[in-house]
Amino acid sequence: MAKPLIARYKKAMAKAKSTLPKVKLGKRVLIINGTFQRSTGKSFLRIEAAGGYSDQYLLEPLGCINVGDVLKTENKKVNKGHFSIRKLDTLAKAKPDVIVMTGNPFAVQKALSAAVKKNPVLAQVPAIKDLSIYSLPFYADSSVIEYPAILRQWAAALNN
Repeated sequence: MAKPLIARYKKAMAKAKSTLPKVKLGKRVLIINGTFQRSTGKSFLRIEAAGGYSDQYLLEPLGCINVGDVLKTENKKVNKGHFSIRKLDTLAKAKPDVIVMTGNPFAVQKALSAAVKKNPVLAQVPAIKDLSIYSLPFYADSSVIEYPAILRQWAAALNN
């Protein structure tokens, strides 16, 4: 019964691998997971720390670098590959070429908008200046069947 699924997976994986760049992209990527609390209107942000699933399965095959740790303060603890952040004030320090939004993108968009209004210098951050901000699916290694499609989507965004 699994043979048709395996065949579809292999075909999808071959197609996904064909979309990978021949040369490493070398882009600096910041991955922000957003949560929007409807009852209060507040946004909560978690930054994906370097070395997680996104690095291993998405960024490394594309030749990109996770710059999330630049935003991590000494007292922040990484929990399940992420650490929480209240403000995006240090975004200029990370200088991401691309910002990837996972979770609720509205929460991230709202926080980015507020940060740029508060500190207009953030408009010069490469990802913001070049409008390289994408809502992409989070990948955890438990989504094996979905992996080829997710990899293709990340490749399309980061190869842009």
